Amino acid sequence: VWYWWPNVEASHVPVLREVSRRVFSVGKGEDLAVLDATDAEPPANAVRWQPATSGASLEVPEAGCLAVCDAVFARDLNDLPLPAAGVRAVTYASDVAASAQPLPTFVLGLWRSGKRCSCDARLLCQVVGPIRHLLDEIRNEVVGLLARSPSERPAMETLVRRVLLGHDDSDKPIAEPHLAILPLPSVLGPYPDGRVRRIALADFGGGDDPNRRAIVEMAQVLLHGRELRDNGLGTGVVLDTEPDRQWLRAITKRSRTWATVTPLVQAAKELTGAEWKRLVEARRKAEQEPAKAAARELHLRKRRLELIERSIRQAIAGQGARIVSVEFTSGGPIAGVHVAAQYRTKGYLSEMPKLHIHVTFDRPVAGPLAVGRGRYVGFGVLWPVQDHE
Repeated sequence: VWYWWPNVEASHVPVLREVSRRVFSVGKGEDLAVLDATDAEPPANAVRWQPATSGASLEVPEAGCLAVCDAVFARDLNDLPLPAAGVRAVTYASDVAASAQPLPTFVLGLWRSGKRCSCDARLLCQVVGPIRHLLDEIRNEVVGLLARSPSERPAMETLVRRVLLGHDDSDKPIAEPHLAILPLPSVLGPYPDGRVRRIALADFGGGDDPNRRAIVEMAQVLLHGRELRDNGLGTGVVLDTEPDRQWLRAITKRSRTWATVTPLVQAAKELTGAEWKRLVEARRKAEQEPAKAAARELHLRKRRLELIERSIRQAIAGQGARIVSVEFTSGGPIAGVHVAAQYRTKGYLSEMPKLHIHVTFDRPVAGPLAVGRGRYVGFGVLWPVQDHE
């Protein structure tokens, strides 16, 4: 059992260690114990228990607990029991005892003339764009099916637009989580080629809201059999049932280690214009001033990691996990995944760098996961790595 005190002063550690080693029992003296103190973090696979509204009720020491323990040991065995004191009841629950309700997620296959078809993962907009148009097309149908009366229709129209498109009533993008289109490159099997044959859709703002779940479930039904169109022209590609359920299981599983199968687009600029100029100049003079060049490169790396970790924490919000390690690279971390720079972007996404990442958490994290600025339109899709180890 570990008690994790993350903000303790370093100078206090030797004192805590000395006091801990003098303790030989816990509770009210019933249980033998060997205690110690260390400045190392708890094991990565430890289960964390925290105060919660429901769970196991545990006795927690409070002011006066030591005096109660002294009185217990001092009394005669024939004396009447002492009244309970020195502790208070606190409800605790483990972070793996009851995981949150899974996000509404479904997978559809890409089909043409009854046969599976594929597209180049580096051209995500060619499949994501048409699907967004289909979501806009079915929006009114979803509202009509879910609004129970004319008076409910305006509120339902607003919610459907926010969930399916991520837009407000003025058709402007919203900041809150909404439905994401997640291309699934073919990375399973002995011959992964990285082409996209399946699309997952996940409501990152879902959870316990029954209305949002109903909207996503209705969208799933209405998208079946719809043809993707490019500039108003049919492509012959149809969204339909994905019979292989291992893809849904893979992206919704719990895993400690994840890697991108489409590159992360940084959420903000890594350096200012002036900082980039100084970095370029330092690189040009690296042989003459290696220390200055190394300092500039270190600054870029720190800033890059800071932005990546911020995007990851946003994606796993509410899961109570900590990032143990993050690696970034330009090349694909999984067989079949292309170099990050080869993926085409346009508009606001073209302004930021693209990277592949490999991240490990201190505990299993539930998917689906997508990170970075383009997480709703196919970029930054994470894949559980254990299947490839």
